Amino acid sequence: MMKYIKSLYRKIRGIPTIKVDPIGFIPMKGHADDACEDLRAATDYVVPGWGIKTIATYMRTEIPKGYFGDVRPRSGLSSDGLMLTNACGTIDAGYRGYWYATFFNATPEPIHIKPGQKIVQVRFVKLDKYHYEYSNKLSDSTRGSDGYGSTGSH
Repeated sequence: MMKYIKSLYRKIRGIPTIKVDPIGFIPMKGHADDACEDLRAATDYVVPGWGIKTIATYMRTEIPKGYFGDVRPRSGLSSDGLMLTNACGTIDAGYRGYWYATFFNATPEPIHIKPGQKIVQVRFVKLDKYHYEYSNKLSDSTRGSDGYGSTGSH
């Protein structure tokens, strides 16, 4: 079902408007009940061994105010040694540029990415409105200020 398209504006679940350039791919879910849509590489890329490479999707969005795009790594790529350099990404409603993903190859061998290969996944999330309340003291909790490893290593 995946195919190249000339240019497309599309609403996904009534939330963002997507524009995909001629060499880009429409974001799609693998299964109807998946939480996220897969974004695909637009062209061939090689991520050098122990190196970093930025991969373009040739997709732009107009996300309505009050929402954001939550970009996450795909487990299939991480099991091959590719890691999303910032672990996740946020696409703000006001951003209109192309979407990119930057990867680190944690292996000594180059990893080839082909056009149409799934590289990251995205879900569109409604922002909760909140405000800060300032205080000189925080309430007590059973955990307190115990940090890393405080709940055990396994």
